[in-house]
Amino acid sequence: MQPVYSHPDPRTFISLLIALLFFLSSGNIFAQKFPETTNEFVDKLGEFMTLSKRPDMEESFAVFRKMHKAGGFPEWEMKHIITVANLLGNQSLPAFPYFKNYLNAV
Repeated sequence: MQPVYSHPDPRTFISLLIALLFFLSSGNIFAQKFPETTNEFVDKLGEFMTLSKRPDMEESFAVFRKMHKAGGFPEWEMKHIITVANLLGNQSLPAFPYFKNYLNAV
């Protein structure tokens, strides 16, 4: 009768440990942090939103940028938009659909 538990190869254990450390250390590698100043935020958000070259993403950002340039958002509202964008970014949420839906909502 074979034993129910056999000792694993030490190389397997070390490989799993290294993989675990890699994934834990890179947990926030995709986290997005936007600048707190309004103009820098809009520029950085534009880079982030149009990185995928999706026409719907570019359109959503173009509408947001046009409203921003026209003064459609007071300073207090832009600060709130930046805060929410940083909350989304801290959770490593992708531009589509999360940021796109947020910009469409504002």
